[in-house]
Amino acid sequence: MRTFRRLVKVDEAISVLLESFKDLEPPSVNVPLTLSYGRVTSCDVIAPIDVPHFNRSAVDGYALKAELTFNASRDNPKRFKVLESLNEIGQVQDHSIVIKVATGQFIPEGFDAVVMSEVAPEVNGFIEVSEPIPPLRNVSVKGEDVKRGTIIVEKGTIIGPQHMGIMASCGLTKVPAYRRIRILIVSSGEEVKRPGETLKGYEIYDSSSFIVYGLAKRFLSQPFIYPKSPISSAEEVLEALHYGLRGFDMVIFIGGTSVGPRDIIPQVLSKEGELLFHGVAMKPGKPTAALKIRGKPVFCLPGPPVSCFFSFIEIVAPLIEHMYGLKRSIKCKLRARLRRNVPGEVGSRVYVRVSLRESGDGLEAEPIATGGSSVISSICKAQGYVVIPEDVDSLSEGEEVDVHLLVI
Repeated sequence: MRTFRRLVKVDEAISVLLESFKDLEPPSVNVPLTLSYGRVTSCDVIAPIDVPHFNRSAVDGYALKAELTFNASRDNPKRFKVLESLNEIGQVQDHSIVIKVATGQFIPEGFDAVVMSEVAPEVNGFIEVSEPIPPLRNVSVKGEDVKRGTIIVEKGTIIGPQHMGIMASCGLTKVPAYRRIRILIVSSGEEVKRPGETLKGYEIYDSSSFIVYGLAKRFLSQPFIYPKSPISSAEEVLEALHYGLRGFDMVIFIGGTSVGPRDIIPQVLSKEGELLFHGVAMKPGKPTAALKIRGKPVFCLPGPPVSCFFSFIEIVAPLIEHMYGLKRSIKCKLRARLRRNVPGEVGSRVYVRVSLRESGDGLEAEPIATGGSSVISSICKAQGYVVIPEDVDSLSEGEEVDVHLLVI
């Protein structure tokens, strides 16, 4: 039985990855606006026009010339004739007119304020204004929302509905975005079978590939499962590697990465490129390895599904976010109080699955009792996880902690 030569800390592993692939990013493509949701902008998006590109009303009411109201008071209200449309302006010689406008409607040149309908109700085609109306009252001026030439969506932004909306308001139909990172997933193990096949003896179904598949989707990538998975021999490892290097941005091997006699994958791959690390001081997830082969990242994640899950979340995901140049991490967290003591392991970063519940004192985190690295149901029961740092031996009941959410 071999042992790990040296365990790197989680932060060290991430630092090594980001430095090794500091210039790696997917190519940029122009994506139709309707398909841009969830993509990452590959450059700053610049507004080609002002929004609005004209002065418009911010309320339902009446557009008028503000200066005509400066002497208005309750004792001396100003009376205005109401015009229903802009076409009627040329038919009226009197300057004491207002034009009925709806929210968002164009305000004609020469009119510079809007009085709300509730303030000055119309009676027999006229309204009365009993107080001075300052210029630009209830007016959205040209460029108030967006000024032409300004950045409306920054590079490295995950496009949401609000970003789609502001780009549409500027008349854009295509968005410069990164092509999704293509990830090849390769499972291994003689005892591992694909879902749908018949199990014999001590065989198990491959669940970890689908965990990685889902996580890759969550982190904005495009996963593919290697058609010959699961593999078991050194020759099959190399065949899968070369297949992945030809058509993918990243290759992830699952299983065969620990220190047992059949755990050969990191050793086989290290002959093809640079082994960045093998063994991370994290629990679960210790057998994680990473390599740089032909300029591309290649990962070896543990086979047990829980270990595989946390290895991806904590080691692979930061590199994906780095490759996209994200302004903000996809990961979310909130604060909660622990409902009971939780042991750590000095020297390793420990990940504790927790469920969340509301109480009279706020949000509480209940550690999930089952902690094995193969007990996948423990992730399904959890809403998040708590991280116990390497230098902390335990967390106490009632202690306020960060809970990293397992959101879809």
